[in-house]
Amino acid sequence: KLRNTTLEVLNRMPHTEALRPFDKQVLKLAMDALKAENEENALVCLRIIFDLHRNFRPNLESEVAPFLEFVCEVYKNIG
Repeated sequence: KLRNTTLEVLNRMPHTEALRPFDKQVLKLAMDALKAENEENALVCLRIIFDLHRNFRPNLESEVAPFLEFVCEVYKNIG
C-alpha cells in the first residue's frame, strides 16, 4: 500500500520545468518499479512513464527503446 501511495504521489506531481532536471531519474524509478511491481502498481508506473514522455519528449528520446524492449518482452512471455 505504501509503494502504491508513493507511486500515486509521483504520478500526480505536476510535470513542470521544476521536474525537468529529475525526469530521467523519475523515469528510471518508474521503469524499475514497472518490472517488479504488481498489476495495480504497474498501471500507475505506466501512467508516470507516459506522462513523462509526453511532457519531456526531447530529453527522454534515448529512453524510448528500453521501454519498447520491455513491452516486447512482456508480449513474448504472454504468447
